[in-house]
Amino acid sequence: MSPDLIIIGGGASKRVHKFINKIEIDTPIAPAEAENEAGIIGAAMAANA
Repeated sequence: MSPDLIIIGGGASKRVHKFINKIEIDTPIAPAEAENEAGIIGAAMAANA
């Protein structure tokens, strides 16, 4: 597995600033724009597919 980007969702996305500097990987990490709602939106999209 070699992702080009890791997106942090859920409650962790609201607090990504607290731990982002402690993660030492080459892959960029970004919080989900929908924050805690990201999982709910993804599940709803999967259910409609």
